Amino acid sequence: MVARLDPTKAKYYPEELPEAIAINAAASTASGTEIARYSSFFPYVMSLKKVWTNQAAGVTLRLDIDSGHAMVESPLLSRSNLFSSEIDLIAQSSMDLWSVGATVAPLNAYYTFITRITQPTIFEKIKHSITLTEEEKALAKEFDIERKFLAGILGTRGAGTELFKKIYEVARRVTVAAGGNTRVGKIINVKPGEKAVLLGISVDSAAVIAIATTANDTFFVLNRDSSDTSYIRLDCAAMPTLNYETPCYIPALNKHEILITSVTGIVNLPVRYRYGVANLTLMEKIRWGQEGTMTADEKKTADEFDLFDSVKAGVL
Repeated sequence: MVARLDPTKAKYYPEELPEAIAINAAASTASGTEIARYSSFFPYVMSLKKVWTNQAAGVTLRLDIDSGHAMVESPLLSRSNLFSSEIDLIAQSSMDLWSVGATVAPLNAYYTFITRITQPTIFEKIKHSITLTEEEKALAKEFDIERKFLAGILGTRGAGTELFKKIYEVARRVTVAAGGNTRVGKIINVKPGEKAVLLGISVDSAAVIAIATTANDTFFVLNRDSSDTSYIRLDCAAMPTLNYETPCYIPALNKHEILITSVTGIVNLPVRYRYGVANLTLMEKIRWGQEGTMTADEKKTADEFDLFDSVKAGVL
């Protein structure tokens, strides 16, 4: 298992999380080499949203979802070497990505992809034909969700649709000693009642490839809050070039810390990321288990607007 993400840690859902992995395809194995495997993530669901690869010859990306084999089979030479492709495929129980084809050495079949991870609302369950509990069926009837969805009145609201008070860009040239790590910019400390959301990441992958003899050498690492260390750990060699931003949506309520770690060491590596700052909404406090931070007036407002059931139903 090469995957570094743990879907069950997506506590501020929906989150959009990147993986960046360099892998060797397997010529001798029909099923290929495993890029990433995710399973046992109930009550979460995962959606594959964006995929970027290089154009390694003789290699195919294969995606298996739940009980579906080869939902996607894409020869890397048929894919863009510069831009990600937009897709939307949801997994309820498992998601496996494979690198199939000729052996590529060193590890230069590169994959960067974005997954959306959430605990589905009743609306999302109806949209994706996921079985409802009896309690959920009652709420669905109360809010008339199915008819509103069929009528086109309801639509999925993506992560990051809110207005940020500020959006910052941090750009640095980072030097890391062999076997060490260097922080990129200051620790992003979050004020009470706010969130800081990592929105995009860029590194000079070409510089990493030129210096390191193999992949799996230099990584972009995010420590989120005080508990989620190495929440994401991206192989810089497997990421797109510096001209392209890998999008994400990763909220923190306490802090974000961004590091570059390196086995070989690297000098003056260009790194860039963006993050936004916004107030926590009452719906987010309910969805993320932060009701204990709500004031008496906020609880009164939530009750007046029926926010507790509305958030569960997914109609707001």
